[in-house]
Amino acid sequence: MELIKKGPDPFWLEIESKALKQRQKVLEKLAVQLLTENPRPLKVPKAKTKRKPYFEEGDILAVKLEDEYGLVFVSMVEQSPRKLEYHLACTRLLQTKKPTIDDFLTSQISCKMDNTKFALDTDCWFNHKNLGQLLDNIEKIGQVKLRPFSLWLLAPAQNLEDIYEEITRDKGSFGLRFIETYKLVDDIFSV
Repeated sequence: MELIKKGPDPFWLEIESKALKQRQKVLEKLAVQLLTENPRPLKVPKAKTKRKPYFEEGDILAVKLEDEYGLVFVSMVEQSPRKLEYHLACTRLLQTKKPTIDDFLTSQISCKMDNTKFALDTDCWFNHKNLGQLLDNIEKIGQVKLRPFSLWLLAPAQNLEDIYEEITRDKGSFGLRFIETYKLVDDIFSV
């Protein structure tokens, strides 16, 4: 307010003769604005709560389908401020009883070699919302540390049928090769 009371600097006369009066008007208007209460205070944006992932990379999940169980593992979790996505690699296991960690290790998965690391040919990616709607049918049965791999096939998914289709994909028509899942595993953790 002290600067406003002093008035405009004589420098404004050097610019133009009317500039000093115009500057004085602007300063007076600013003083009025500063002294009056703001009728519309600024809205403080709500802090977005960071979504906590349902699962972590390496989690082994039993998926309850209609009358049987499938087995998948979380190959990647992509988290950014705008999205949270899960990549689920599907093994070829379908059975009537709930699978165990041993079933996971003895199951097969569609995979190739990419130089020195594995390249998974099976993947269903879900966004956080769609996977959240399936949580009643998914149960974590273990966790593993995986050897280095890359995802070669990325298939968007929204429901259990997408997982079932990925598990039962025809080997011959897609030229798939299978390896035992234990070859991807570096370490097993207790749940």
